[in-house]
Amino acid sequence: MIRGMKVSENGPDNNPLVSVIVAAYNIEEYVQRALDSLRDQTLKDIQIIIVDDGSTDGTGAVCDRYAEGDERALVIHQENKGLSGARNAGLKAARGKYIGYLDGDDRAEPQMFETMAKACEESGSEVAVCRYLVSGENAEGLPEPTGEIKTLSREEALHSYINGEGPVIYNSVWSKLFLASLVKDMTFVEGKNSEDILYTTGAFLRCSRVSYIDIPLYDYDTGRAGSIMNEKIGERRVNDEIPFWKQQIVMLEESGLREMADDARRALARREMFYCQELNDGGQKKYADIIYDDMAKDREGILELFSGKKIKRGDRVRMSLFLRAPDTYYGIDRLYRRIVLPMRRILKKVFLPLAFIVIFLFLLVTLSYILRTNGENKDRMSGFYAERKNSLDAVIFGSSSVYPFYAAPLIYGEHGFAVYPVSTDMQRPAAGIWLTKEVLKYQKDPLFIYEMRMYSGTDWDMTSNMAYTRNVTDNMKYSLNRARAIKALTTGIENPEAVVEDPLSWYLDIFKYHGNYGLLLMPYEWRNWRYSALSPTKGYSFKEGVGPCELTDCSRVAESAPMPPEQEGYLRETLEFLKNGGYRALFVVSPYLEDEEHKMMYNHMSEIVSAYGYDFVDLNDHIGEIGLDPSVDIADYGVHVNALGAEKVSSYFGGLLETRGLTDHRGDRAYASWDRAYEDYLSRMPEVRAEIGRKVREKEYTVRE
Repeated sequence: MIRGMKVSENGPDNNPLVSVIVAAYNIEEYVQRALDSLRDQTLKDIQIIIVDDGSTDGTGAVCDRYAEGDERALVIHQENKGLSGARNAGLKAARGKYIGYLDGDDRAEPQMFETMAKACEESGSEVAVCRYLVSGENAEGLPEPTGEIKTLSREEALHSYINGEGPVIYNSVWSKLFLASLVKDMTFVEGKNSEDILYTTGAFLRCSRVSYIDIPLYDYDTGRAGSIMNEKIGERRVNDEIPFWKQQIVMLEESGLREMADDARRALARREMFYCQELNDGGQKKYADIIYDDMAKDREGILELFSGKKIKRGDRVRMSLFLRAPDTYYGIDRLYRRIVLPMRRILKKVFLPLAFIVIFLFLLVTLSYILRTNGENKDRMSGFYAERKNSLDAVIFGSSSVYPFYAAPLIYGEHGFAVYPVSTDMQRPAAGIWLTKEVLKYQKDPLFIYEMRMYSGTDWDMTSNMAYTRNVTDNMKYSLNRARAIKALTTGIENPEAVVEDPLSWYLDIFKYHGNYGLLLMPYEWRNWRYSALSPTKGYSFKEGVGPCELTDCSRVAESAPMPPEQEGYLRETLEFLKNGGYRALFVVSPYLEDEEHKMMYNHMSEIVSAYGYDFVDLNDHIGEIGLDPSVDIADYGVHVNALGAEKVSSYFGGLLETRGLTDHRGDRAYASWDRAYEDYLSRMPEVRAEIGRKVREKEYTVRE
């Protein structure tokens, strides 16, 4: 019995663009959903053929009611003939240029048939294939859809279909749209399940090109208990699917595609092995044995198929083990699926986010270190991190009162001590304890030397230009010490000009320096991205300027005066840490144009330091012993020494360290880089000495700022 009249919006005499065949059998609660998905199609020029295949519930009535409301619908009621019989009945009534299928318990996405028909029309393809969802989700193990639409040749489509490689192409006719003239004389084998195998194979063999749409346009529902796919799986595998797969091989051979036929044989052997596992685990061992016995008859032939060079070693080993010892294979596979596979899934869920985080952090750290503004401060701090672990005898903390004063190569060359300046411009005392802790991560119990000039200034003055503060934090490696140093240096600031309104750019300094993309073109910065490049001068900075002055002698000043309270707090905090840890330390003031006010503050500092059992040395009290000549050895009118002054200061200071129990490393191969630094220092000094001499003679003095 047939109900319904019109087949097209344009009238009963015009053929529609697409005919959609819907097979329905005892799916009363599902079929309305399927039909609604056709009603909502963006393509309106469709014929909807609904075949009620002898339903005994209310399915037929639902279909009839739908046809009454949609003039494009045609309902065919027939005795039960199975899915193939229903589809064949629909094919007889189909009048569209293209033919598509929808199972009555599934759904089509609104744009499905418009997208597929358009792809065929534009490319001249005779078949279109789309991706599908399984109960609303992408099928497990399948690649994520890309949204791409591309045209495949017949051979490309067959290769993907048979081998499961490349585009996702399965047997189901409901994921395809066929040119009616291509399949007009093709029918489904009745009385069998999995009839799509031969229909799809036949269509591919006849066509010249296929439109592949990597978009999920069909929603396949696996949850219905009475579904064909859920019934009598053992019988279906043995009686329907395997014979159809074997017939596919024959069809390929008859078409002259012998290499593809061999691919199909391999694919069948893999399927049969999977079927055996599935049925054996599912309590249907008799069907598993039937399949295995059939395979065993051609054991050598199958093994030969899996012996070629293009066969993956894993496939070859699995098939060999299965054919020779199936019970052993079942046991291994069971362990794999019950233990290994779940663990892999868990690890995958954990690993992918973790891998993303690791890669992100790697790139963040790499780019941050590269893009940080280059210069002496960066090179000096990088050089510290690059020094061999536990190789330094002493480190000196402080500002520019350190690295131009203490020539580390000279101290090493004359005394054998590896003394490194962990110092930056205007290094604020608030950073001292965190730099100390950072050093301890890389160097075991060095002598800690603190240059004290910065302790005489207020944080207000030192925060007038926070770029100096960033010289410390931006050139430390990412670490907890760095984060704590940033917090100490950016909070509690009284100077309104120094208030940090964007703390994120301090913790993630790439936000500040992302514009330094030019550094990405510098090979040195790439080589040094891990802060792994040794400083050739061991952090020392040659100064060639001359700014004569008359140094004042404040050594007789005995009075004390308070130092800035915030700096006293930082000093006591550092001393507590040193004392509690049993660390060695020395506190010094570098030579400069000292005045009485500062001398009294240094006396106060000395009292505090001495109370903790540490030594405090004001080198300004030893100008004569050092031999400093203020008319020649000062770079800028009493603030810093030049290279000549540093030579004298370093020699004297190295002598002071002789009493500190440090080790003479000269001649130790492990300190070859220090030997080279000393040699380079000696080779450079004549030129530097000559240049300073010229400036003195010509009175080419440093310009006052």
